[in-house]
Amino acid sequence: MSDAYSSYLRAIEFVESFIPASGFERWRLMLDRFGNPHEAFRSVHVAGTSGKGSVAMMVGEILRSSGLSVGVHVKPYVQSATENLIVDGLYASCQEYAGLIEKAKPLLAASGADVARFGPVTWSEVTKLLPFLYFADKKVDFGVVEAGVGGREDLTNVLRPEVSVITSVGMDHAELLGGTIDLIAHQKAGIIKKGIPAVTGVRQKSALEVIASEAKERRARLSTLGKDFTVRLREVSIDGTKFDYQSRRRRMEGVEVRMTGRHQAMNAAVAIAAIEELEERGFRLDEGAIREGLRIARLPGRFEVVQKSPLVVLDVAHNVQKASVMMRVLEEVFPERKVVFVVGFLEGKDARRMVRMLARKARRFIFTSPSVRGKKPIDPSILKSIAERTTSVPAAVRHDAPAAVEEALAVAGEKGVVCVSGSLYLVGKVRGKWYDDRTVAEARTSFPVPA
Repeated sequence: MSDAYSSYLRAIEFVESFIPASGFERWRLMLDRFGNPHEAFRSVHVAGTSGKGSVAMMVGEILRSSGLSVGVHVKPYVQSATENLIVDGLYASCQEYAGLIEKAKPLLAASGADVARFGPVTWSEVTKLLPFLYFADKKVDFGVVEAGVGGREDLTNVLRPEVSVITSVGMDHAELLGGTIDLIAHQKAGIIKKGIPAVTGVRQKSALEVIASEAKERRARLSTLGKDFTVRLREVSIDGTKFDYQSRRRRMEGVEVRMTGRHQAMNAAVAIAAIEELEERGFRLDEGAIREGLRIARLPGRFEVVQKSPLVVLDVAHNVQKASVMMRVLEEVFPERKVVFVVGFLEGKDARRMVRMLARKARRFIFTSPSVRGKKPIDPSILKSIAERTTSVPAAVRHDAPAAVEEALAVAGEKGVVCVSGSLYLVGKVRGKWYDDRTVAEARTSFPVPA
């Protein structure tokens, strides 16, 4: 081979080093370098616009109540990065988390020309790699893994699960996923694998048609809420939710969920249906484990009551769909009471629509700023201006989130209701008033016993 041609090939290699990885090419190379940890455990893969974290946790707790060792990956975290790495009900310890990073560093630093030619390893790849490594190290029987944005092109879609779950389809991240419900449904449906059963809680006709078409193409049995399994709501309170469940396989009456809202009954039904698909595949799971798993499953910041006098609710609703669900729960649980809202949004959210939505139940708005690296909040003064122009609700601005909460508590009084919402990062910031960040990390749970 001539020197000139060799130089040419090296030049081409350099030029092509700027080409992004096609699909999962670079990601699969990374996983291979780490021994393909995602293949070390059976899995349940959960995607959706809303509800996927709750469903993942419910499925995980049911499996754990059945005597299995279970890892759960939900995202993003509220207070501690270890929240993304749950095994047998406990977050990874601080020591374990640091150990995973130390284990990964040498391979990430010397990832090789095959990986490095696609550019630096990304934050998304590292944060998706950690749960796979952790679950493999812990030798879990099952990993229940929440997908990130979309599904079809999400890094978690390297899994070949025992069952795929699509909770819901909404317009969040529309700019990334196509801009219409059908295109977003197409992205979510991408987690369905050939011959692997799927479960969905999606109700919109057009979105469901997209998902059903994908399942048919992949010869995957699809179980659908409202058709193959149903829910009858019994009760919603600040202490949880009760409902009846019916499918061709079983009928369960008076099922109790620790999380509040009719949407959590729907999420629980989807979780039960996913468990039934596992039963169809030969896994032995009894009704007692289902009831126990749903009774104990919970996540921080999902209509979470952290104080009773005044009553304080933390809810991570950050898009129109989630805000609508939150408002319905507030109406059900507090039908005659107005709410002092502490609210902040990140840029890109439909703030005008959500402010008007919350105004129906608002006694007062206190606008503040979520804080997270790499993402800008909407200026609270702009939110105040929106409220003043479009609602009759009094509004104030407090740039410091903890100070905003203290003012809300004072305004509400002992018998009032305060709701902090609009951003997971806002909820994470103020939740430290009740559960310190360090305590959460060291106790390995978001719900440590108060001192």
